[in-house]
Amino acid sequence: MKSLIVFMALIALYITWTMEARMAFAALVAVVHDIVITLGVYSLFGISITPATVISFLTILGFSLYDTIVVYDRVQENGNRLLRTGRYTYTAVMRRSLNEVVMRSVNTTVTTILPIISMLVIGKYMFGQQTLGDFSLALLIGLVLGIYSSMFVASPITMYLKERESSWREVRTRMANKGMDVTDTAWHGTGPDAVARVGAAKARAAAPQGPDSRSGERASGEEPPRPAMHQGHPSQA
Repeated sequence: MKSLIVFMALIALYITWTMEARMAFAALVAVVHDIVITLGVYSLFGISITPATVISFLTILGFSLYDTIVVYDRVQENGNRLLRTGRYTYTAVMRRSLNEVVMRSVNTTVTTILPIISMLVIGKYMFGQQTLGDFSLALLIGLVLGIYSSMFVASPITMYLKERESSWREVRTRMANKGMDVTDTAWHGTGPDAVARVGAAKARAAAPQGPDSRSGERASGEEPPRPAMHQGHPSQA
């Protein structure tokens, strides 16, 4: 327990030094989330905890932090760049960053889980190696939780805390003063025509939809004139 506390403290100091304290706090919450949920699964199904399980818990901590740091690195890069534009809130920056790294995180997790599943099936159920089974089962649960927590636990907490920073509050205030929608988290670029694209997107969203918006139809509900019927040639009468 003492070593785990020291590990958490060192990780918090490292993330605070390389990034910032808010990100360190959210990352630790995500790590605790992964361990607690993994222990809950073991308790729910009555699975005994062995020394191999404890070792796998430490591996879970490392992978969860790695996945979170990957997200944070992209968020910090985009945040420093987009803060100067004054056109995006931190929520929009987080959304943009997650869209950029989600496939990398998924691919990394899948390629890591596949050999673990092989180790669980072959080691435990084919050769009866209980140690391999204990180790791989905890890893399997923890890795799935790790990718979940990095995107749906650490990222929302960081976003909540960062939106309350003075610099990002000022961005929201300037956007509101310019008539921009502060709840818009879509990506519109950073070039000179970004504002025009935002306006075009708002115009498309505000445009009426349905049959009344089609060309040639009247919003008042009056039916358009029907085309004249084709008259036959008099000689055909």
